Amino acid sequence: MMTSLVNLDALGVSNLSEAAGKAMSQWLGTNASPSSLHILGEAAAEAVELGRDQIRSALGGKNTRVIFTSGAGESDNLAVIGASQKGKRKGKHILVCQADPLSVIQAAKSLSKQGWSVESVPVDSKGIIDLDALAKMLKVNTTFVSCHLVNEETGVIQPVAEVVELVREKSPHAHIHSSARAAVNRLHFNLDWLGLDSLSIDSQCAGGPSGIGALLLKDNIRINSILHGGAEEGGMRPGSLSTALVAGMGAAYCGINELSCEVNTEVERIISEKLMNLQWTIMPKYCAPGIISIRLPVGADALVLECGLAGVLLSPSSGCTASTGGPSHVLIAMGISENDALQTIRISLTHGFDILEISHACDVISDTIGKITA
Repeated sequence: MMTSLVNLDALGVSNLSEAAGKAMSQWLGTNASPSSLHILGEAAAEAVELGRDQIRSALGGKNTRVIFTSGAGESDNLAVIGASQKGKRKGKHILVCQADPLSVIQAAKSLSKQGWSVESVPVDSKGIIDLDALAKMLKVNTTFVSCHLVNEETGVIQPVAEVVELVREKSPHAHIHSSARAAVNRLHFNLDWLGLDSLSIDSQCAGGPSGIGALLLKDNIRINSILHGGAEEGGMRPGSLSTALVAGMGAAYCGINELSCEVNTEVERIISEKLMNLQWTIMPKYCAPGIISIRLPVGADALVLECGLAGVLLSPSSGCTASTGGPSHVLIAMGISENDALQTIRISLTHGFDILEISHACDVISDTIGKITA
């Protein structure tokens, strides 16, 4: 389907990896519940546990629980609400990064209506969390802190290890969570190395099927379930798992790898040569490989729609709020004006992209800007 398209929206659109497709094919014709006691149920359960082990090996460690969910957004909700409710006897103070995904921010806000004190830690003009502000905002009764690993909109890499160090020193009872969806297949990281209590991921960013994700949790950490009615996933999430989706996700995570830092250097060169009147949201050298944010002199939504018709896939800076027509909360937090935020697009790439296609895409973008502004 994507052969005739140039995909500069890898965080939103991706091909299923060959390994994931092969692993899924064994289960696409059979719907067997992994909870069933018969022979097909046992086989499905074995496939699910293999997928769990594969993800644990890729990003966790031997003392990591892998809880399957519908995606990173649900995983964030489970972490924020489940950990906060579990730790409420020690405090009801929550800190989230101002540029965190909306799944984290809105989940925290929902708890503010139930008696929790929720504060947002500011970011600087590059979108990096303000560590000095964090240090001042941490309290003895802080029981949940969130800071994403890589920003999905700008690509900026957060100093998560330093965040963890501060929190452990000042708020020893706090659960520390990070949304890592945009870091998958770009950076080399691990739940244990980062010192986190939980980490949210999805399948699609690794080349797996969409509609599934996971929450990685330290084995000694307990959180409350936020859904009820079944004992699946250790009582954390009711409902039968899709064996095919789990098998595909596990196989995809066996093949994840870092993306070369040279990617951004090369793409920056081409964009600078091809596109006039652009402004960098953040210089690519400060960003995770394959995520670049730029502002162009036209509305982002119109540009994305017109380029799509010409065979080039782009994304407004914030895909999550694109349907509302509102500006990105991340860019606003960075001090960017609403008008500039609405003219900002994100380019995201993954392994196997063609540099000649990037050049062609920039020509299409330039021509499209000319048509829109004519």
